[in-house]
Amino acid sequence: MNNIAKYRSFLRIFLKAKTIRIPSSNNLLVQRNISVFTPLKSNPPYPNGTNNNNISSDIKLHYEKISNETLESLTERLDELSDDLGDLISDEYDVSFSNGVLNLKLGEENGTYVINKQTPNLQIWLSSPVSGPKRFDFIDNTWIYKRTGESLHELLAKELTEIFSTEINLNKSECTLMCPKDEVDMRIKNNLVNSLEKFVINSKIEYKLVKEYGRPAAGKIIKSSELRTLETLLKTTKYLIREVYSREKFDFVSKYEFIFDRLRAIRQDIIIERCDSEISNKIHEIILCFYLISDYKLCASDKYDEYLNHQHLKEVLHLIISSKYCTNKNWFYSVYLLLNLKNFTSINNTLKTWKSLNLEYPMDECVNFARAYLNKNYVKLFEIYKRLPLLCQLAFHRRIPEIEIDMLKIMNCAYSFKNSIYPVESFLKISLFNGRHSLEKYEDKNFFRIDMDNNILFSKFNSPTEITNFKDVRERYDFIDEKLSDITDVDFMLESYCI
Repeated sequence: MNNIAKYRSFLRIFLKAKTIRIPSSNNLLVQRNISVFTPLKSNPPYPNGTNNNNISSDIKLHYEKISNETLESLTERLDELSDDLGDLISDEYDVSFSNGVLNLKLGEENGTYVINKQTPNLQIWLSSPVSGPKRFDFIDNTWIYKRTGESLHELLAKELTEIFSTEINLNKSECTLMCPKDEVDMRIKNNLVNSLEKFVINSKIEYKLVKEYGRPAAGKIIKSSELRTLETLLKTTKYLIREVYSREKFDFVSKYEFIFDRLRAIRQDIIIERCDSEISNKIHEIILCFYLISDYKLCASDKYDEYLNHQHLKEVLHLIISSKYCTNKNWFYSVYLLLNLKNFTSINNTLKTWKSLNLEYPMDECVNFARAYLNKNYVKLFEIYKRLPLLCQLAFHRRIPEIEIDMLKIMNCAYSFKNSIYPVESFLKISLFNGRHSLEKYEDKNFFRIDMDNNILFSKFNSPTEITNFKDVRERYDFIDEKLSDITDVDFMLESYCI
């Protein structure tokens, strides 16, 4: 029996009929209106609609500043293309910018691009000889065409690449330093250097600054001299993991907060570049592993914002699976499935990839894991969880307390008879608890009692204390720590997550 037939009954039980239907053949037909991932939402800083008389003078001034900076920098970059392309361009090539209108003349054969400000709409309009007219809104520090999600620079670069038959990038990143020189000078002058950026070498303090995250809401257009190249971003990412993460005299929370901020700045540079490449995908994979392993190590810390970490984790996972350069989709679809087991639509979306992924490891184990979860077969679930690779164990770790609580509630009903007992030793074998000390956290909250003979006494009349903060009962597990002892955190993040 093939894999599709094997799990057809599973799909019938757990997936809604209106969402997915199981045909008699081996072809899995799914409604077309469901996408695997929901696009990230972004809200423009300006009011929508034309002729908006309620637009404040501050917004208009902000728009004028941003649009002028955009068109001026674009004019400068297009002017540089004449030198970069050399013999590929004709003598008719000309760039001019005046009164808010940028003209790019490519000659009679290729036509003329006209890019201009549209102040009443707070937009930039493009007239392209290739694709026609388009209107761009300023969203997340970039001028975006809402119908396709393409940026102004991205669309122009794509069309000019086709016209000149050579790769063109209008977001020209030039910075090869981990931190742009202007920021280095400013932060040293104002004593804004983080302790993790200071090193004592030969009794002298030396600095290794890494660009910090800056919110795009300020409306600052990033100059090419401030935008780091992809190679520099990868080098910086590896530096943060190899050097900063490994500094022993600093506590883990301090290192996490510093690295989290610097990785956020790296992601910001990639977003501005709007590129999808092997290098950007590798960077995102390293960042994802950092989020996962940090979530595990800080699982019980009150100084750690698990919600923010989880949101960034989901965003990076979205970028990885959406990338055409992702070569380990089985692994990352598995992570996606484990992060979204509460959501039937997410399970459906993941299972739609069965045929293309061929249920290879670890996806096959994760599908069985999902089956046990939906059946509330927690003994089977814990058994499979211990077999999962480290990447998948870290992805589901934060959900374990919810499973343990539900399991204890079920057992309070199942073993509620007067003479029913459950030996602690037997219970530890079918669960993930590390030992008697782990059980005591739930015993203190009145989920059960443990008698003098080391037996658990369940009762449906127990009134357990409601747990609102899972950090109170979340813990690290011996079998995961054993895996982490066999491979360093750094190796896991940089090279060996597929183990």
